[in-house]
Amino acid sequence: MLGYFIFHSKICLFIILNLLLTGFVPCMAQKYMVTEHLNYTNNINEHIRFVYSDTAGSTFLRQLREENMLSGLIRDCNTDLEKLYQILDWTSKQWAHSGTNIPSANDALTILREAKKGNRFRCVEYGIVLCSSLNSIGLKARVVGLKTKTAETSEYGAGHVLTEVFIKDYNKWVMADPQFNIVPLSEELPLNAVEFQKYIADGLEIKLCNLNGPVHYMIKNLYMSFIPKYLFYYDVPFDNRLGLENDGLKIEGKTKLMLVPLGAKNPEVFQITEKIDYCFYTNSIQDFYKAP
Repeated sequence: MLGYFIFHSKICLFIILNLLLTGFVPCMAQKYMVTEHLNYTNNINEHIRFVYSDTAGSTFLRQLREENMLSGLIRDCNTDLEKLYQILDWTSKQWAHSGTNIPSANDALTILREAKKGNRFRCVEYGIVLCSSLNSIGLKARVVGLKTKTAETSEYGAGHVLTEVFIKDYNKWVMADPQFNIVPLSEELPLNAVEFQKYIADGLEIKLCNLNGPVHYMIKNLYMSFIPKYLFYYDVPFDNRLGLENDGLKIEGKTKLMLVPLGAKNPEVFQITEKIDYCFYTNSIQDFYKAP
């Protein structure tokens, strides 16, 4: 219990510091941060497709699973959602967050090995490790990049990274934020990132849960002050296979699909200087959430 309190105290401290640095101090009496309603089409582009790892045939995933004893974590799980909670909880505790430190290689094995040596990493690495670990136990997962509405003009703090996993029991994609050890739900239905944004905009009740159940109200209030601004642009890779030694799948020369709200600009740069030349843009929720 003491370890649980210390861990979540660190989460609270990180969020408070982040909010202070970005100039936003949450009002704890405010239910959710104000956010706008976003609209999308339901058009389907047949050329858009995604590929995922073959868990049984992947040497990389087998090594990741065995080296970190992930099979033991899910031994007593009866559902895919229970497996998600177990792997999410484990991932969130592998290192303390750093907003600047970068691993020597951008794969889960390297990140975890360097974390064991005391290194700390960003939200990007949390997303990679959770995604890879879920794939290693047979769940289809992908890393999701979130960007604010002002992603082009903000100098810093315009992005966040998390994971989505396809849960067969619900036949849908589900969002999980491994940096904060959180899955959003409405009633008992786990939400994807776009649904999460819509529920916030509509002022509907949301639960934030993890392996221990609903999170403490203070953590919930702080997270709900932190996350909404990032839920504007979303991007995911077309090729989600892990441990590839060659170039992955591209669509019209692009490596990622970016979901853009109707009426919004297709961002061409990130934080003033970084070119976004790797994204194929869509306004279609159906394109973005194609089942694996």
